[in-house]
Amino acid sequence: MTNKARTLAIIPARQGSKRLPGKNLLLLAGKPLIQWSIEAAQQSRAIDEVLVTSDDATVLALAQQLGVNHVLERPKDLASDIAKTSDVIRHALAYRMQLDNRPETICLLQATSPLRTAADIDGAHTLYTRSGAPSVISVCELEHPLAWCSTLDASHSMKSFLKNLLQEKRSQDLEKCYRINGAIYISEAAFLMKTGGFLSEETLAYIMPRCRSIDIDDRIDFCFAKSILECDF
Repeated sequence: MTNKARTLAIIPARQGSKRLPGKNLLLLAGKPLIQWSIEAAQQSRAIDEVLVTSDDATVLALAQQLGVNHVLERPKDLASDIAKTSDVIRHALAYRMQLDNRPETICLLQATSPLRTAADIDGAHTLYTRSGAPSVISVCELEHPLAWCSTLDASHSMKSFLKNLLQEKRSQDLEKCYRINGAIYISEAAFLMKTGGFLSEETLAYIMPRCRSIDIDDRIDFCFAKSILECDF
């Protein structure tokens, strides 16, 4: 097993969501949305330290209350809706390096993925350490076959669907496709600083179930997450 110790979980939580205002503090099953990710990181055997970066003072105060190792106030230029996640991570790493040595491994946990568990983080980290890959990204199976998807022009003609639909295959006979679910991104810190991202030709996928792959972007996603929690999976 490759020794990739000292893993820092970074949880970004920007204040200015336009489609779901204040979503990081919305109560999901009695807990603020961001608390789900904080607790998953704290309960994970793979995570050594947790850092929350936000431009929201209430979020940072909650993180401190929950015992997060590092809370970082994010500058305005990294809190806009056009700010790059890679720049947010670099800012967090620069802060962390001022304290002592840079962590070897970064685990990005987005606060909008509350149903991801500590076991999911541990599983992805195990794949990362055992494979020797520079990065691992979580995915889940697509909800519908890719053959059922296409683009529409201004006329809304479905000609582009015709080729796939004429194959007349049952959905269960179509090749499985996967999507990035936004829940877990793990990378060597050096690789991340060099490339500015997690995805490369050597990146491996960690497959998560769809029921834990909800990425909350709007109220529909939030209501869906609440419904999933009420079901017994």
